[in-house]
Amino acid sequence: MCARYLGASKELYLKVPTADLEELNEQVPDEVALGVTYDEIDDFLEGKVISEGSEAKILNRYKKTMFKRRPHLSFCCN
Repeated sequence: MCARYLGASKELYLKVPTADLEELNEQVPDEVALGVTYDEIDDFLEGKVISEGSEAKILNRYKKTMFKRRPHLSFCCN
């Protein structure tokens, strides 16, 4: 559901998304930091054709963050 529809203020639903915890430079828009737009990411995930450069950036990011999708090993001593 859209934040606007739910009555959120304009400042919230028009704000450019940033992931300040991941960047050394504050307030860098996500699309700038990633090098691809959210529309390109959506198209890629939907199996639509996007530019080779954008596809390479998405796949590279996926490979670099593979460790985040692996289960954690926990050691237990009994």
